[in-house]
Amino acid sequence: MGRHRGHGRHPAHPGQSVDALSEAIDAIRGLWDPRDRTPLRTGGTHHHVHGAKRGPAPAHQVGIWVGAYKPRMLRLVGRQADGWLPSLGRLQPGDLATGNATIDAAARDAGRDPREIRRLLNITGQFTAASEGGLVGPVSQWVDELVRLALEHGTGTFVLASDDPQAIRTFAEQVAPTVRDQVAAARTSSGTSRGPVRPAAVLARRTEGIDYDGVPAGLDAVEPGDRRYDDVRSTYMRRGHPGIVLLPATSTAWSRRSSTPAASAARWPSAPPGTASPGAPPTTAASSST
Repeated sequence: MGRHRGHGRHPAHPGQSVDALSEAIDAIRGLWDPRDRTPLRTGGTHHHVHGAKRGPAPAHQVGIWVGAYKPRMLRLVGRQADGWLPSLGRLQPGDLATGNATIDAAARDAGRDPREIRRLLNITGQFTAASEGGLVGPVSQWVDELVRLALEHGTGTFVLASDDPQAIRTFAEQVAPTVRDQVAAARTSSGTSRGPVRPAAVLARRTEGIDYDGVPAGLDAVEPGDRRYDDVRSTYMRRGHPGIVLLPATSTAWSRRSSTPAASAARWPSAPPGTASPGAPPTTAASSST
């Protein structure tokens, strides 16, 4: 077995904290990638890994979300993270727009599509009969505010920080579905494209002659470069692979050992009529207690 050790000293200043987190993300991704059979070795200033055995791979894709506020950390989000997760209560007017612009620019500089980075937001508030502004007021006021944040700033997930069972129930049953419906309707009327965004690393491994984006509605294409690809291919295409695997788009889990796998392998030669083009992921609203 490989040996690894980490230096856990506290960085002396904020700039070192950014560097330390960057090194940690690289190490985490390396440990999560058993496709590379070589021992993991990193020699960062703050974190060192010497010959660690990689894996096991996560059972499903695990995103690394960063709650950043300052420019250097926001640029790190654009370069390396899967999501930006600030808290609404800590943001000043204009911070969401500035933060998104900083992340987008850093992503493009790193050769990434800015849409790869999910925009999330921790929220707190109170359901009341009378409006007091923001997220203190009736359900309709919450809906209006969250729809605005989604449409103006691209927030894709709202995380409700609450231990109040009634507030969580109200959010899940009344706020979240209405926000999803209104955002979807607004994007449809404006012609905004929706759908999965393929990372640049995945696009670079595409094979000419296969229409990866033209799969039928209701299916999700798993292709070379996708973190799921090797396991799916070994399960469903033991006699060779055509370069793409199709899974139900609504499926969130699959198992190599499944006795009734809900997947199929297919070479998709051309886009079927009426297939929607890919674009930004649809907005969702999620609730959880903290």
